[in-house]
Amino acid sequence: MSPTARARLAQAVEAELTLLERFQDLLRREQELLIAGDTDALMALTTGKSELHAQLQRQHDALSMLLGQLG
Repeated sequence: MSPTARARLAQAVEAELTLLERFQDLLRREQELLIAGDTDALMALTTGKSELHAQLQRQHDALSMLLGQLG
């Protein structure tokens, strides 16, 4: 694997990891709100959760495509 390909792969994995960490934090916040019964805050969180999930899916797709290209 070339140094350029290795760098691209590392960058893609790091980006996905960052998004996963953000999603995990969001899920923790969601759990807190569920326990507290704060339905208004939960509704607001839903939009952010959906957007973050979509970002995570796009990043995962990009990583999968890169892995396929690299063999």
